[in-house]
Amino acid sequence: MVLKQAARYREPAGAVHQTFTADLAIDGTKPRPPNVLTADPAHATAPHSPLEDTLADRSLRGMSIGSKSMETDEGVDFAPRFQAHYDCPNGHTIILPFSTEAEVPVEWECRCGELALLRDADRPEPKATKPVRTHWDMLLERRTIKELEELLDERLDLLRAGKLRRSA
Repeated sequence: MVLKQAARYREPAGAVHQTFTADLAIDGTKPRPPNVLTADPAHATAPHSPLEDTLADRSLRGMSIGSKSMETDEGVDFAPRFQAHYDCPNGHTIILPFSTEAEVPVEWECRCGELALLRDADRPEPKATKPVRTHWDMLLERRTIKELEELLDERLDLLRAGKLRRSA
């Protein structure tokens, strides 16, 4: 953030003091003198004092590493593309770019959570899913109901005889 402030620079003895508006950094560093080319005509002819040069004026300005590429798009051929239009049951339209070589999905999840269907496409048939296996189903895969009844009777007899403790 830069603040505008009237600044007065010290010049060698006998020189005329100039007051002008300059950019002053928040950290309190010395503001940069006005650019002779862009200053108003009254100051455009004023001589530039060597004391007004600051380290920032003489240092090279760099750029963040990896923030910008120095390459241009010259001579770059982009892959051919087309736009696929998906329609959501809630009335939303989704437009996505795809490569002409890509396999375009028939359904796409909309931002509302519903499945949007590709325009001019038929809804695919749902995939066959396995029924949910419960604990009882897995138990019946290992034992018959007759065996389970016999085990239950044995455990109840042991419990009534006091040979087993109740578990929580």
